Amino acid sequence: MGTMPRGINYRHPGEGAIEFAMQYMEGLTRANALPVIQSLMKGNLHDRTDKRIKRCVYCGYYFRDKTKPNNSKNCGQGCKTDWDTMQRAKKRADTALLKPKKPKKSDFGHAWMLEYPFYSPEEAMFRWKWRYEVPKAHYKLEEIQGARYRCEMMGGRRKPKRIVPYSGSEPQ
Repeated sequence: MGTMPRGINYRHPGEGAIEFAMQYMEGLTRANALPVIQSLMKGNLHDRTDKRIKRCVYCGYYFRDKTKPNNSKNCGQGCKTDWDTMQRAKKRADTALLKPKKPKKSDFGHAWMLEYPFYSPEEAMFRWKWRYEVPKAHYKLEEIQGARYRCEMMGGRRKPKRIVPYSGSEPQ
């Protein structure tokens, strides 16, 4: 078994390519159909002057274009979907290559991928920690602790619900 030439991707034929090939192989046995398929794949069997016979851009097999303006590039809906998916993937790859995403500020100075992550230099650690743990003066800490204590004494920040005992017979 020989090696495949570079740059050639073999794909299964689409619906239109199968339908086109079936008109040449109608009533043939498997042994008789093999040379017909080979000559059909080379493009030797069909009429070259017929403008409706084209090669599918996705699967690479010949098909007959049935559209009225004769502008179809794919042999069927399956090949069209796969072709569009491949084109979107190429576009995403080109965009990622030409316009890479900028690294986040949080990624600078933090070696997170190691077994023991660390900050280098220390300023990166201080900048990161200041988002969550802002250092305060000693008198501010006392005020914060007092506010927490008052909150616990009142039963939380939400005002307690007052249930008024009203049975309907007392005057208001």
